[in-house]
Amino acid sequence: MPSNIPFRWIALALSIAVGLGIPGHAQLKPNDPLRPDSNISIGKLSNGLVYFIRQNKTPARHAELRLVIKAGSLQEDDNQQGLAHLLEHMAFNGTTNFKRNDIISYLQSIGVEYGNDLNAYTNFEETVYQLPIPLDKAGNLEKGIQILQEWAHNISNRDEAIKNERNIVLEESRSGQGADDRIFKVIYPKLYAGSRYAARLPIGKDSIVKNAPAAALRQFYTDWYRPNLMGVFVVGDVDTAKTASLIRKYFGGLQNPEGARTPVADSLRAYQRSEALVVTDKEATSYSTMLAWSPQPSLQPQTVAQYEEDILRNMYTTIINQRLGELTQQENPPYLSAGLDYSFAATGYRQLNLNVNHGSTPIAQSVAAAIGVVQQAKRFGFTQPEVDRLAKSYLSFYERSLNESSKTPSVSYAEEYIRHFLTDEPIPGIAMEYAIAKRILTNLNADSLSAFAKKLPYDDHVLLALTGPQPNSSSPLPTPEQLLTVANAAFDKNDGWAYAEAPIAEALMSNKPKGAKVMAETTDATMGTTTWTLANGISVVVKPTNFKNDQVLLEARRPGGLSNYGAADRMNARYAAAVVSSMGVSSFSPLSLQKVLSGKMVSAAAAIGGFTDGYSASSNAANVETMLQLLYLRATSPRVDTVLFRSFLQKSKAQLNFAMADPENVFVDTLIKTIYNNHPLAPITFPTNADFDSINIGRCLDIYKERVGHATGMQFAIVGSVNLASLKPLVETYLGALPTAAETSHYKDNGLRPITGSHTLRLRKGETDKALVLMMETVEVAYTEELDTKGQLVGEILNQKIDEVLREKLQGLYSGAAALNLNRLPYGNAQLFVQLPCNPQKTEVLIDAFNAEVRQLQQNGPLPGDLQKIKKQWAEQDKISLTQNDVWLDHLMASYFPGANRDRFLHFEQYLNAITPQQIKEAARLLLPGKNQVTAILQPASPQ
Repeated sequence: MPSNIPFRWIALALSIAVGLGIPGHAQLKPNDPLRPDSNISIGKLSNGLVYFIRQNKTPARHAELRLVIKAGSLQEDDNQQGLAHLLEHMAFNGTTNFKRNDIISYLQSIGVEYGNDLNAYTNFEETVYQLPIPLDKAGNLEKGIQILQEWAHNISNRDEAIKNERNIVLEESRSGQGADDRIFKVIYPKLYAGSRYAARLPIGKDSIVKNAPAAALRQFYTDWYRPNLMGVFVVGDVDTAKTASLIRKYFGGLQNPEGARTPVADSLRAYQRSEALVVTDKEATSYSTMLAWSPQPSLQPQTVAQYEEDILRNMYTTIINQRLGELTQQENPPYLSAGLDYSFAATGYRQLNLNVNHGSTPIAQSVAAAIGVVQQAKRFGFTQPEVDRLAKSYLSFYERSLNESSKTPSVSYAEEYIRHFLTDEPIPGIAMEYAIAKRILTNLNADSLSAFAKKLPYDDHVLLALTGPQPNSSSPLPTPEQLLTVANAAFDKNDGWAYAEAPIAEALMSNKPKGAKVMAETTDATMGTTTWTLANGISVVVKPTNFKNDQVLLEARRPGGLSNYGAADRMNARYAAAVVSSMGVSSFSPLSLQKVLSGKMVSAAAAIGGFTDGYSASSNAANVETMLQLLYLRATSPRVDTVLFRSFLQKSKAQLNFAMADPENVFVDTLIKTIYNNHPLAPITFPTNADFDSINIGRCLDIYKERVGHATGMQFAIVGSVNLASLKPLVETYLGALPTAAETSHYKDNGLRPITGSHTLRLRKGETDKALVLMMETVEVAYTEELDTKGQLVGEILNQKIDEVLREKLQGLYSGAAALNLNRLPYGNAQLFVQLPCNPQKTEVLIDAFNAEVRQLQQNGPLPGDLQKIKKQWAEQDKISLTQNDVWLDHLMASYFPGANRDRFLHFEQYLNAITPQQIKEAARLLLPGKNQVTAILQPASPQ
């Protein structure tokens, strides 16, 4: 184990391993089976249903419930394509014991948020219902398990509900349509040709969803929703025995149908020949090439040796991806990005895929360069420094996962156990996984990894697909034949050279800076914080927590930001931090920095916002000093590299070169210009080549130094797994050494304001039969935290009405959103933003319906039950947020600037419960007076 891992973590790892009865890594044998973690209770009822229960107290008084059906779109008959997904929707439309929407209403009343927490999805091979349950009241867990049982065999599937839900599913299908979808539907049948995967996309066929008889949907429910295809999962703050008893109570009586159909078990076919496609769409926004090798039969690891092979397989792709990334760190890079992935394409099959995102380099050269990196590794293997660094990083990951195992959230366990149920993914627990990883990684030889990589099953046949915008006559694309020729030549190329790299430094800094001592120390018992004032004037507030076992977060903030710069500098200011970061720090390029930090869970970055300057950083407990070193270097030693600067500009241009081919991008860009009346300081939604050409490396560096090169007036906060005694000298050494300046930083009000009055923007553009409505209303109003909370409640109530009226009643959209927020900088104002992707024939109906709900709220206020549901959801979220390091960090920063009430933070539920329906009505009137509104409507170019 690396020497910088504290002894307490070594002891923790050993104690967990011993406590679970797991042998030390030296005792593991290759053929040892990967048995399930003993902390999981796995049972099987007589009807075949399998259940998984794990007691886990993160978060406390909560449980994650799941119902999983081993049936999805692959099980659909020809006349049922899309009905598995429609059936999943029907689960929320009423059951034997719950009328339509009663399940949603009840769950909302106990604090479950519909859409985010309460949800479901349908895939090729499974349908999954997810239900998080607060356990603050007796009976909630039993009610949750009862709801799972209702979904399992009591969905009503009434004719009228099916008719209505068809339209919502059709709107969901519509929302996914566009250039990417059109391209995907050409490639996907080729990728999985000969299998049902190619012809059974879970979204199905619109014609069948719209017209299939209700009996076909009911038949799917009868055939496949049966206990011997079901899994029930409960992870959370529960009693295992009582939970098992409840599962037996509600699911033990379920019976399998007589003459049950056998689930369809399909296989992926190897390609019979190599093939290339060139698929273009005039609304596509970028060029990319996918190279897929034939799918290969491959099972999940079930023994120690097989798990070790999985680690080696992942290391193989990781090192190649690092090498692919290195080629982007040069002037005129061969591509914007490239990546190799070797993962499960379907249950029982892995597939190797190489994806290349193209820039300004000719596509043929890009493809050849990426394939060349893969072939270089295959021919010459890997170097020992590469393997050592990666092994160190992997071990660091496993160690941190082990350290955090007692604080792993329940949702993570639930997802892991579902994968085990569906694909037989092993679940031996992190202690066993760590032991296996240490066994193979501690002394891994590069020759061994190289030999393993050469044995990976490469098939001679590949599928190549070049996708992107339609080319112009002056820049033709390769033909499919030319693309295949380029790929084959790259595969057959025998020259080349083994990978080599320059020596890498051992550490970030060879000499420590001369810091500044803590001159004053104060404590706040209520907040649990200690504040240090350093001799250089910097203030650091520290909150040690046990929310995570191995997480440290840091943030720094002061007034300032982009508001200090005019129109001539808006690109330089906006991209100053990104430009400087792209060139590295001190003597380290981004690539060498990545290598020197291998194995260390460390990050530190400058943050230049609209009205603030500062830093954000993170690490694990063992690497706090490295985190502070990196932050110090970011502030004091920005690196200048003209080659990397030009590479940054080239990649940025290429990424946005075709952005305006997407009708929605044009729409949003036009809307922003309209809202701000083409003001020279208006936000730039999609920068042009000319915008990037205006960026000056020297000016970016000057702005960077002005904003984050000194720490005068900057408030620092550190939250997490820290010890004050050991942290203090590190803070003195590195934060105490940050330079200061004579002038205090301020933000400025540059006069940018949205247009006044009511305006309607209409744009017809695009081939897809879908519309997008964006609505914005603004008002200047004095900011208070209380009014901000009321405004957000107004927004949430309007979100409820989007679901209840615009979706469920009018069936005009699949999902929409409304948000009402207050801002205090640079002046007090409120902004309502509404997004309604919808049926083009229903834009006016939906706009009128939404505006009617606003008027209803202003005239009558919210229904008490509606407001109470939101309060309960927010209260449950608040209980969890108070046990999260990032939430505390945000509050500590906000309490300094722009200012936040600590009592409101600590006792938010009390403030929330004091808000009445009458106050919400008054807030809706104050914040939505209807004087400054922009309604924008994007319709397809031609009515369809």
